[in-house]
Amino acid sequence: MIELKDVTLKYSSTKGIFNLNFSVEKGQVFGYVGPNDAGKTTTIRMLMGLIRAGRGSATIDGLNCFSRASAIQKNTGYVPEDVALFENMRVKEYLNFVTQMRGIFGQKNTRLRDMLIERFEVETRGKIENMSSGMKKRLTIVTALMHDPQTLVLDEPTSGLDPLMQSR
Repeated sequence: MIELKDVTLKYSSTKGIFNLNFSVEKGQVFGYVGPNDAGKTTTIRMLMGLIRAGRGSATIDGLNCFSRASAIQKNTGYVPEDVALFENMRVKEYLNFVTQMRGIFGQKNTRLRDMLIERFEVETRGKIENMSSGMKKRLTIVTALMHDPQTLVLDEPTSGLDPLMQSR
């Protein structure tokens, strides 16, 4: 479950997030929509513990997003709006790195990772720096899903993907 209570983060006297409240139940799909600069990405970054709210509380599965950020990041699948990968790594090397970092071991998880690579048609040969932006987004989606998280947080997950890939 995701829950925000009275979350406020001011950028200036007129801009920011003010007294935001919502909850998302387990199994529920929630679309967080609004105009540009409405604070959607900022809210998501708060949920992932990347920035702190000035006031209020945010939790994922009962964990405080501000004080338990590392546990949330370990247990949640997250696709950021802007993809940031280790460009100098080879794709297979990066996948192995993420696997070890997340503590993903065992045949079941290896099968899931391989199924996701196939489903999202991620080319695993070559360096990340040589991938298109759409392929990098697909790789990010695979790494967000490959540990079979209970919670997914997706910020503009289809941006940069072609229409066929968006439907997957």
